[in-house]
Amino acid sequence: MVSALPPFNEHLAADTGSGLLATGLLVLIAGLYLRRDMTIIATIGYLAFSLPHAVFHLQHPGEGMSTAQNVWNVTALWLVVVLAGTVLATEARQKTPS
Repeated sequence: MVSALPPFNEHLAADTGSGLLATGLLVLIAGLYLRRDMTIIATIGYLAFSLPHAVFHLQHPGEGMSTAQNVWNVTALWLVVVLAGTVLATEARQKTPS
């Protein structure tokens, strides 16, 4: 996918991959522990990446991609944003045990 939006920058791609790995690990750990506070923090961290990412792809379709590929790409990106937003809203509404 990186090559669909040139110019390709190896350093930027490696840094982005590292950030995605770190975010994925936070989400995985939150999922394993199933603690409300960890879930909220991991979801906010994920949304901090995924929301601007989805907005960017909505505004800048990949020149090297077909219309169908762009539609599927943007749809998938927004589905995970909506899913994460739903998780965050659900967790935020739950009352903490007293």
